[in-house]
Amino acid sequence: TDSGSPLDSFFANPLDILQANVTVPIANVFSESDRGFIKVGRFTMDQGSRRFVARNRFRNTINSFAGVQARL
Repeated sequence: TDSGSPLDSFFANPLDILQANVTVPIANVFSESDRGFIKVGRFTMDQGSRRFVARNRFRNTINSFAGVQARL
């Protein structure tokens, strides 16, 4: 940190990664036209109408989620 700065690691974590994930494409699982993916890691996302799970649009900080997302 800069000398004399009021910010320290309590307020800002430089190792907090916003997005880091691995996406594996999946094809032809149930039929020839199937296209899907499995995403594992930490990512931001919007789900549905954005009421429960969403990326914040007008904030200085952004929420990220760790987990698995799959579309088959």
